[in-house]
Amino acid sequence: MLTSLFMLFILIVLPIVTIWMLARATYKTKLEWLLDAVKTVALVAWLVHTQPWDWIGYYIRYLLVILLVVALFLSWKKVRALPFRENYSTKRTNTMGLNIVLIVFFGAITVSSIFSYSVKDKAIELAFPMHEGTYYVGHGGNHTSMNYHNAYDDQKYALDIVKLNKIGTRANGLQPKDLTKYAIFGDELLSPCNGKVSEVRDGLQDMTPPKMDREHPEGNFVALFLRAT
Repeated sequence: MLTSLFMLFILIVLPIVTIWMLARATYKTKLEWLLDAVKTVALVAWLVHTQPWDWIGYYIRYLLVILLVVALFLSWKKVRALPFRENYSTKRTNTMGLNIVLIVFFGAITVSSIFSYSVKDKAIELAFPMHEGTYYVGHGGNHTSMNYHNAYDDQKYALDIVKLNKIGTRANGLQPKDLTKYAIFGDELLSPCNGKVSEVRDGLQDMTPPKMDREHPEGNFVALFLRAT
């Protein structure tokens, strides 16, 4: 329950409040507005690009982008006749400094997430293992900002794949206890390549997200040995 509330705060409350504040704020100069606007853009870019939108709806993130564009337009109309800068009070200087820190922070995370789409290692051609439906990679990529697995050498290129239902969520509910409410439950998994089965594990109990079997982190699996070509 706490995880669901936290995700709702991060994905919905935080960006909407930040966008609303941009649209409603009063500025004395264009520089103040510019820093606040760039901070808001950096925050929304981070959320849209790196966060797990399968929880509440994959398509909702596009609504945030629309709201951001509207807020930028409305706030710019209020400041376009203002001077670019002036002498600022200590309070306003501190606020502008905080915005610069947030711009650097969210901007750096977003840029690093973009680099997660490329690797220096030799690529292996694999087919996508699911064929029926719309799927979403919850965690995947060559950077921890997009893929927490990347922090561990033995699973750095692992993917967490979920299936999306018609409204773009992974399940009917935020964290249902009934596994059949998850769109991917019961789907057929296909081999992504030609290879020899080297190891199999079956029989472990299905876990309800976000629970994990710490003693068997791999879960039930089929390991394939891919012959070099």
